Amino acid sequence: MPKSSVDKLKELARELTDTAEPYIRKAVDAMEPIVREARDKAEPVLREAREKAEPVIRETMGKAESMSRGAMSAAGLHQTTQEIYIQYGDHEVRTSDIAEHVREDFVNGGGKASDIHDLQIYVKPEDGSVYYVVNREHTGKVVF
Repeated sequence: MPKSSVDKLKELARELTDTAEPYIRKAVDAMEPIVREARDKAEPVLREAREKAEPVIRETMGKAESMSRGAMSAAGLHQTTQEIYIQYGDHEVRTSDIAEHVREDFVNGGGKASDIHDLQIYVKPEDGSVYYVVNREHTGKVVF
């Protein structure tokens, strides 16, 4: 049975891939030290830029929040405050206190508060414990 055009194209693509693969590997291998060196040189510069930008970002966010509150107030809108408490047996704890203790635990374990971008907190009242996950990779436990 004669080969179809599709089969011929597939075979040609395989041959081209097989022929090009050693050259591609050689190019990748040659570029690897250059990329590694560039990454190593860029890392301290990026870290320094992040550290210098952090206070400016915090200040800007604070000003934006203040302006937002002012605009809401001028528009007659009110920003409600809320506190959420968890009560279990004879114990009571505010969720804001839980989050604060989790952040402190993460920092005391060697992390930086500014590195927290995603925080998941699991409260287990029956254990008197809170389990947490920072940035979907670092885990910890705080006992209340």
